[in-house]
Amino acid sequence: MKFDVFLSFRGIDTRRTFVSHLLLALFKKQFKTFRQEEEMPWNQPASTQVLEAIENSKIAIVVISKNYTASVSCLDELAKIVECEEKQSLVMIPVLHEVDPSDVLEQAQNLDGDINNNWETVERWRKALASMIKTYQQLYSHWEDGDSSEDGDTDAFIIFRVMLHVSKRLKPPEKMAQTMYYCHWMIPEKTGFLTKGIMLVRDVFRKIAGRIMYAEKLISVVNPSTPARSPAYVQKDKYVTGNELSQLVPSIDFDSLVGMDRQMKAVDALLLNMDSEEDGLGEMGICGEERVGKTTLARCVYQKISPQFQDHYYFEYQTAHSFGSTCLLEKIARAGLSAKVAVRPGEELERFDELVNANLGHRKVLLIVDIHLYDTGQLENIRNIARRFGPGSRLIYVTQSNRVLLKCGVKHLYKVETLRYDEALQLFSQFAFKQEHVPREYFRLSIRAVLITGRIPLTLKVFGSFLRGKTVSEWESELCRLEASQDNCVAKVSSYIGNAFS
Repeated sequence: MKFDVFLSFRGIDTRRTFVSHLLLALFKKQFKTFRQEEEMPWNQPASTQVLEAIENSKIAIVVISKNYTASVSCLDELAKIVECEEKQSLVMIPVLHEVDPSDVLEQAQNLDGDINNNWETVERWRKALASMIKTYQQLYSHWEDGDSSEDGDTDAFIIFRVMLHVSKRLKPPEKMAQTMYYCHWMIPEKTGFLTKGIMLVRDVFRKIAGRIMYAEKLISVVNPSTPARSPAYVQKDKYVTGNELSQLVPSIDFDSLVGMDRQMKAVDALLLNMDSEEDGLGEMGICGEERVGKTTLARCVYQKISPQFQDHYYFEYQTAHSFGSTCLLEKIARAGLSAKVAVRPGEELERFDELVNANLGHRKVLLIVDIHLYDTGQLENIRNIARRFGPGSRLIYVTQSNRVLLKCGVKHLYKVETLRYDEALQLFSQFAFKQEHVPREYFRLSIRAVLITGRIPLTLKVFGSFLRGKTVSEWESELCRLEASQDNCVAKVSSYIGNAFS
């Protein structure tokens, strides 16, 4: 039988105190845990069943207490755990409960006088204890540096740290933030520990979100030589709206936009791959859900790469129905002309076509069209206009769904999704507190707010602005109202805030 966690402890020391609370926390998170139900005689070795359970566990939590080293079965368990850890088949999480590392090392030296066993077995136990202490010091050193008060040694704080580490190892990446968030509810506020827990969560967010939660990678879906109905490359990014026809994009300081640098690098990878493949017209699609940040990203892309082209155009449409291929062609045709061109009624398409062919047919052009594509005809009309451009030209579609893009054989797609949790907290803080980091007393509430908004940039900005200047009790009241309706939280936030502002 497989287990998530193996729990090694001395029952007479901790079964009814620390271990009972730790087991409850593991049970609440639905981690399958093995532990000895009955206390073993001090001189009885660990059973075959126990040793097999260690081999079949992903994590071993070792609770070292005053009498742990006086038990043969406990020492056998520890030796087996260290052996499995060295094979990298298990992760050991040591906990020192009311003992110091120096005490444990001293007990290790006295084992031969306390326990009547052969020299090889005792030496194996000593090495296991020394290895456990080394792991303990490596694992907890960065936490202990900040624990200058008594709260750092409370059972609640120790269990909280252990649960974070277990969750990091066992929970799917997408659920990490929720796991850290719900750990708060296990801890009584009267312990005075909550603030430290909040600081710890912020530290964990910052350190692991970029490495574990949503790492960018370029996924080769099919060989580029396959039929054009399938994309050759799909860039899917798990984290970070945009409109009548507009002119060229205003300048954007995208270095200051949360999460934008990460996304720009991913798009750059697609554009670089496109450059190596296509000398003619290169096409790319930026897609994603409503309000997720497609237009903002497209504007940043335009601002960054437009100097590489002889001519460049960016057009946005509020609705797909406001789009007309003749209108787009006219805008492009007139953009480079200093004088107004007279066009006879009924000859618009032919005249504009001539102007584009004459002025842009030999030039490298960038065209970005931000529109909700609902049929292939729209895309083909845009594509036919762009095909008039010279070699090396690029056409980027910005749209909600990738269905039409795939159907028309657009090979390069970048899917924009919600912000990472750490990015969402940073963006929310900018609008709720006008600073990069959330104040300690609001951190727990801010996590709840981020979860409610679905990590969508526009909703984070509006909700943060709405809560700015309110007291903790007012925050609690507003969040409770929204949390009561989680079936469509983003729509609920937008509706609720809209009513509050009106």
